[in-house]
Amino acid sequence: DSAAIAESYGARVIRQENTGLGGGRQRMMLEATGDLVAFIDHDDVWLPNKLERHLDFHIRSGAVLSHSASQWEYPDGRVELQLYKDLIDQPEPLEHLTPNNFALPSATIFARQPLLDAGNFIPEVRVCSDWYGWLLLADRGTFAYLPEPLVRYILRPGQNSDFSPKFVRWRELIIENYLLPNWDTWLKNHTPEQRAFYRHRVKLMQQTSKRQLANFAKVAGDRRLEWKYRIQGEKVFPSDIRSWLRLVKRAFGGYEGRDEW
Repeated sequence: DSAAIAESYGARVIRQENTGLGGGRQRMMLEATGDLVAFIDHDDVWLPNKLERHLDFHIRSGAVLSHSASQWEYPDGRVELQLYKDLIDQPEPLEHLTPNNFALPSATIFARQPLLDAGNFIPEVRVCSDWYGWLLLADRGTFAYLPEPLVRYILRPGQNSDFSPKFVRWRELIIENYLLPNWDTWLKNHTPEQRAFYRHRVKLMQQTSKRQLANFAKVAGDRRLEWKYRIQGEKVFPSDIRSWLRLVKRAFGGYEGRDEW
């Protein structure tokens, strides 16, 4: 009865067929009328005064997107502070998005119109849709980070944000289908040097995703799929001879390195 409960508080509730997070967020952006958007996902909690403190910071920063530190609550009840000190006073958006997406959805405020102008969320991206949206904004202005925990993330197994083969596969698909094929037009306001630097970083993410998927397949006992992803991972940087040698050693049981996760 989530919809009925929300309506009892006077919320405007929109009902549609389940199209995943991408489709839901796309519809929300079209229905919203404000200049700024703040997500609150169903399994997260805004801490007291979140909007007041975050909105003040966002306006003062002049950023197209800002996000805050957060608390993570684990299934065993532990609560940890997630604070990314390297992002304080860092205006470059791609530092906030690579090699990981540090801008967690419920800890974020962003400008609505620039994201619509950049293309909006899309239903085709059902998982990691927030990262896809932030990437659209990466060439539209600066990002800002508030080192104050304003959100609590309730971590539970099976969430779309849970580290799983599904999550990693979607991240890989976004990189291969949307980022790399459109790299120079997507980052047209960045310098050639910046585009080259972050393209290399994203390709490292692509390679890591392949290796992670290989390890998931290994755990599942699917050797064919494991080696398919291992070979694809090495093809990301085909001239890296040392990496190919490690792969050969692994094939013959002589590799003692740590699996990458």
